[in-house]
Amino acid sequence: MTLFLLFTIATGAAFLWRFAGLILKIEHTSAFWERFLRYVPISIFTALVVSSLYVAPELLPLKIVALVVAAVVMWRTRQFGLGVVVGWTTLLILNMALAK
Repeated sequence: MTLFLLFTIATGAAFLWRFAGLILKIEHTSAFWERFLRYVPISIFTALVVSSLYVAPELLPLKIVALVVAAVVMWRTRQFGLGVVVGWTTLLILNMALAK
């Protein structure tokens, strides 16, 4: 199987899955699924953050400081987007300030 064929199959499957979600007319979901889906965005964000911590081991201390700053901002303001922006900005500033 070539890489292009694999890419085409994966793209087609993802498109069909999302398209099916758009065309299905579901009036109401159960309370279980509503509670379950409420945790999906934060769990995906957590998985992305934790997996990115070990990409560049030399930046791990800076990333942890930026992560703590972002967590404090999110906790105090209850603004997810603001916490992400402040965390990335903190990491950028720390990286530029401590660059060799």
